[in-house]
Amino acid sequence: MPNIRLPDRDRNLSMLPVLTAVFVLLIPFLVRAARDNNRSREFAQAAQTEGASKAQEQTEVMYARVKVDMRMLATAIEAFGVDWHLRPNSTRDVKLTVDAALAQKNPNSNWKLPTFQLVGEAGGQTAALTTPVAYITQILPDPFGIPPGRSYLYTTYSRAPGEEVGHWLVWSAGPDGRYDIDGMEFNPSNPNDLSKLILRTYDPTNGTSSAGDIWRLSEPWRMSTR
Repeated sequence: MPNIRLPDRDRNLSMLPVLTAVFVLLIPFLVRAARDNNRSREFAQAAQTEGASKAQEQTEVMYARVKVDMRMLATAIEAFGVDWHLRPNSTRDVKLTVDAALAQKNPNSNWKLPTFQLVGEAGGQTAALTTPVAYITQILPDPFGIPPGRSYLYTTYSRAPGEEVGHWLVWSAGPDGRYDIDGMEFNPSNPNDLSKLILRTYDPTNGTSSAGDIWRLSEPWRMSTR
């Protein structure tokens, strides 16, 4: 029997039922694949949202911790001032403090930021918050310090005329881990200079990881953290 060759058009039409059947069989798999892909995307988004929520919660806890610590430090500093009629010393010398390395405002700079002095200039004892009277049992670590465990920064200012003791400033790096304040950019006896600190203040309403430091200044301004 001779072979009968169908025209191309007819041959293509003859394949249509087969292709239709294959497509019908593939539909459940395609639907399932799309559903699984959407589900994976939803899981990823949920995980990302949960991670962001946990990070925000942790930042809020650390922020609350900083405010509590600063109240404790303020109480200790003021009690020290009552007894000694001066402020505990601050230092930029790593050998005189508790930290292994002093903080820097700019990692590429040699400008060291001050903190609590615990050791005398010649290696002997000096009047500090922890010795010889324990106004506080230890210099508290900053939860936002870089690296972790670094103490809060602290500096003092010369007393102005009419002041019994000079002012002091304690501050934390804040959630962004950067020190925006170096403590020597303003005169605390000049109320107009307070704006220099406010411009560098962490505000949680700008986002939990927004820029700015958390600080506390001696009376009459006290706490500027919001």
